[in-house]
Amino acid sequence: MEFNFKVDDKVTGEWAAYKGFVGSLRNKLASGSYSHNRPVLPPQQSTEPIERFHVVLQTQSRSITLRIRRGNLYLDGYKMWNADQWLELGRGPGPNFLGFNGDYNDLENAAGQTVDRINLGQPQLGTAVNQLASTTNRQERAKQLIVVIQMICESIRFSRISDHLAKHHEPGSPPPAWMTALEHGWGNLSNALLRTDADPTRFFLLPQPNAMQITTAEEAAAALGILLFFNYRKPAGTLRMLSAANDNNTSTLRQGRPMAEVFWVRIDNIGGGRDPAQLHGTIAVVDGLSSQNMYDRQKGSPETISPGGKILLTGPSRAISAYDSFTVNLSLRSKATPSRDDEVISNGTIVRNVFDTANNVFDRILYRDVKGAHGSATACYAVLSDAVEATISVELVNAGGKDPAEVYGEIAASYSNYPSGEQTLLFRKKREEYINVRPGQPIGLTKKTVAVPTNYSLSIRAELYDRHTTPTGGEIANGVAVLPPLFDGASQKNITGRYGNVLVKVTWNPSWRPAN
Repeated sequence: MEFNFKVDDKVTGEWAAYKGFVGSLRNKLASGSYSHNRPVLPPQQSTEPIERFHVVLQTQSRSITLRIRRGNLYLDGYKMWNADQWLELGRGPGPNFLGFNGDYNDLENAAGQTVDRINLGQPQLGTAVNQLASTTNRQERAKQLIVVIQMICESIRFSRISDHLAKHHEPGSPPPAWMTALEHGWGNLSNALLRTDADPTRFFLLPQPNAMQITTAEEAAAALGILLFFNYRKPAGTLRMLSAANDNNTSTLRQGRPMAEVFWVRIDNIGGGRDPAQLHGTIAVVDGLSSQNMYDRQKGSPETISPGGKILLTGPSRAISAYDSFTVNLSLRSKATPSRDDEVISNGTIVRNVFDTANNVFDRILYRDVKGAHGSATACYAVLSDAVEATISVELVNAGGKDPAEVYGEIAASYSNYPSGEQTLLFRKKREEYINVRPGQPIGLTKKTVAVPTNYSLSIRAELYDRHTTPTGGEIANGVAVLPPLFDGASQKNITGRYGNVLVKVTWNPSWRPAN
């Protein structure tokens, strides 16, 4: 399929030709299915042959041809003016690859500008066509592709975006915050509407608050122009069921969600031979719903850590959604003496481009090295194809009669029998760092929320001591609680020790529950 559009025709008032062109593309690309009166794309294809369509953008002097995947509206290449070969978005070998991918993070790095500072409008689209038709400058190509992707691909995805650009086409302006939020959340919104269609309870489930500021199905449908396909129309008997007998069954749609879990971040080396280092900085994750801190240490309260040590993560507070692309951004420094600047240990971004369907892997442990000028860190994570969110608390039941108990030790979460056995720390205190906890009170976990694959159980390992029960510390709890995953509801189990016990409590999928 090929579609043509003249970019620089004279316009008075609203850019009706642009709005009409984008609307016609939605109708022609649709699969024939609808949700909330919005068309749905056909399923994505992860291997060749991948169905694509072409959009020819013309100005008075030049033209370019865009190559876009039909299943997800991802731009993966374009032809310059009067050229025969496609220029590919990616880092493959050969002169036809542009050297950067089509995700915004890569495009921004190549362009040297952020998306929110690049103007969009009719003049800008015309400039983009003329520049891409002839330029071989890498930075200019990336900048103009940001314009094209938002004004064509994102406009097809979102009627709110195409309406806005048709109305504010002259002289052009940067995208407002709501627009960039929508661009990052297309998969989450599409899924929420299609899941509502397939679930007889008809609950619209989208974590609140979210950066898109969307709370209802009606608001989601009003923003969308066309939906990304998700298959929820399966016979009930074929849906994956959870093994837990006490599942509340508040919803008859028994499927998890794609989520990501960052198990740990390890400091590999520290410049200048510092051991230990005084670590401060941030680790933030940005998914299709919002930005969350996983680590936030101020310079005045650094974490003492040696090479090979794992950072004590403090988030995220909501499981990372993998319906859309997400990034993990590391900015970690070692506190220096007053006369010296702090040293950058790790500074960079891990990118998961949801549209890189040929290379994305699920349900496998991944390791990524993120370097800095004076060191490096490694992040261990997994993208889970079918998962639920677990929010964990650990309550002190008894500590040999101590009230309060002076608690120290470790609590960690993992998946029972999961390959590699990686775990994430929820609590870590040395003996001299003990905290006072009274019976019946929760122990202050630094991290409380994890994503759990639906075909593995959640394992909570606790090794906790009271500082003064015996001269060497009295064992409060030492063991593992194994909790099968649930789609909703709660579960709990005890972990005992020589002098006491704790109660592990888990609330399932709290972020994906109907609003009260």
